[in-house]
Amino acid sequence: MSGEEAGEHAEELARIDAPYRREVLLQSVRFESGMSLLRVRIREGRARFTILDIDRDTARAWGSAMLAWAERPDAGSVEGDAEDPSTSRPDRTSRTPSAS
Repeated sequence: MSGEEAGEHAEELARIDAPYRREVLLQSVRFESGMSLLRVRIREGRARFTILDIDRDTARAWGSAMLAWAERPDAGSVEGDAEDPSTSRPDRTSRTPSAS
């Protein structure tokens, strides 16, 4: 499965292993018309996918909101117990090198 539909070209930017056996795939998608969007594919389990194609402004706003949340002291903690950086999980992002 190539992940590409007729009339579009998708370049994988990142693949992120998320909690609860989920995977987030980020792709830059260029359509035949010349339009370029960011595709966010969230896989839950084996067969369930959520796919969003978003524009630059939406990606910027979403990324900014996610970063602001991630930088909060209580982000990802239980009952306000801030995460100890020395015990944090390793980077779960893998980047696909672009074919030049």
